[in-house]
Amino acid sequence: MYCNWIRPLLFSLPPETAHRLTLQLIGLAGKITPLRSLIESRLAPNTPQKVELFGLTFPNQLGLAAGYDKDAQAVLGLSALGFGHIEIGTITPKPQAGNPKPRIFRLKEDQGVINRMGFPGRGADDCMKRLEKITHLKAILGINIGKNKDTPLEHASQDYTILIDKLYNTADYFAINISSPNTVGLRQLQHSEYLDSLLADILDAREIHRNLMNKFVPLLVKLSPDMEASDLEQSIEVILSRKIDGIIATNTTITRNNLRSSRAVEAGGLSGKPISQLSNQVIAFILSVLICFLLYTGFEYFAYLPGLRKIDEFVIRLGINEHYTSMSRGVIDIRDITYYLAVVVVLNEATRLSLLSRKWRRKT
Repeated sequence: MYCNWIRPLLFSLPPETAHRLTLQLIGLAGKITPLRSLIESRLAPNTPQKVELFGLTFPNQLGLAAGYDKDAQAVLGLSALGFGHIEIGTITPKPQAGNPKPRIFRLKEDQGVINRMGFPGRGADDCMKRLEKITHLKAILGINIGKNKDTPLEHASQDYTILIDKLYNTADYFAINISSPNTVGLRQLQHSEYLDSLLADILDAREIHRNLMNKFVPLLVKLSPDMEASDLEQSIEVILSRKIDGIIATNTTITRNNLRSSRAVEAGGLSGKPISQLSNQVIAFILSVLICFLLYTGFEYFAYLPGLRKIDEFVIRLGINEHYTSMSRGVIDIRDITYYLAVVVVLNEATRLSLLSRKWRRKT
């Protein structure tokens, strides 16, 4: 039914119209209790495999990435579809319109999407009110946060701490988005000269609320696939030194390699199948750095690693999958890996990881 009727109908609409329509329908279904219960009974996983990550219990291994439900409009409906976790956002402190339309483009021939949305949304206050009305959510709720377009980089930490302040009580984890290519200057926050002080301020804000509410909310940093190897390594060092809970790898890319679609010339972030190779190379590099750090220091970290397919299937088996733009995303919790298992992983995977990371280094 989907392939024969629904998909052709949606693809006959402009991408953002189709996005908005499906979101509204799922949101409506989530508000009607009998309908939501019916959907849950029909789509619930037969044998859900729970996953323990950074102190949270994910009901199953399938999750929805940020970008689809930007304003928490359909959380209950999405949960009814069977997702083990839902990441809303990107949320900004103040409402903003985002970039001019059109700003989403299908690359059918390449099985990809280009978007230049620019964090459109209704702001933190609206999101907070919506989330406070939700009770008994079965899925884990992640909140992806970013700065407003008109906030100078030197004041960016104020935006992120405002978001922590307003949304802490409703979040299961925060994803710190500093890598979208669609907000001018945002990616500079990934580099060590900004990143260290930014993370310090965010951690201070979390500590305040952790003590007030007796609730721990993990922090994940979302990185770009377009960073130079040396810059990425420095960013990872900052993240590790600040004891941030996780890394999201990767965001969309501005590279355009071997694409056939005429839409490939559009500005914005590319996702989908065309980014898989680049993302996997970056993932391999991050994994090699994290595993080496684990072995030499004994510290416990996990890596939140989108883009995984056949590469590093051991990661997928240990973690969860997150789907967005037809990509599979995996999560590994290094805290659940014993030292012995980490050694085995290194022995079995070191050669392949090394080759992939070297290949990526040569390209950068």
